[in-house]
Amino acid sequence: ADLERTLDEAMLAKFRNCGQSCIAANIFYVQDGLYEAFVDGFANRISALQLGDPLREETALGPVINPQRRRGLEDLLQRAQDEGFELVASGTGPPKRAGLSPECFCAPSMLAAPSFEKIDPRLLFTEVFGPMALATGFSDLDDLLRHLSANPLGLAAYVFSQDESRAQRLG
Repeated sequence: ADLERTLDEAMLAKFRNCGQSCIAANIFYVQDGLYEAFVDGFANRISALQLGDPLREETALGPVINPQRRRGLEDLLQRAQDEGFELVASGTGPPKRAGLSPECFCAPSMLAAPSFEKIDPRLLFTEVFGPMALATGFSDLDDLLRHLSANPLGLAAYVFSQDESRAQRLG
């Protein structure tokens, strides 16, 4: 897939509405040969995201729904790190402006693990519902399909590929 276009689309799929959508991307499964470049590119884009008042033009991410959701995301971040994910990107913290409560702001983040095979599937099948992205690599498409088929939830999926037949197989 065209990496720059994929990164642009992946950012939209993850961070539109601050990741608080049932169709937001939760985890990116990236083919081994592209994994490092994807993680680096996504991490660079996260660092440029501006938290703040969603009514201001310069703002890329507004608040999460409530303080409980922010705390839930903090817990999920810790759980992912305990499972073997590495925090590779974290945006700026809450804005310090009058009228904006920092309790509802959660810095965008990305966690990465080179392979999904040693990660607890319950974590991988979690609906994040916030500005946190997980990425993991894969080498064997059949293994990935078996893994994804084991997910009891009907989470959204986005496929980026230059090989249309392979993309259809995933879709």
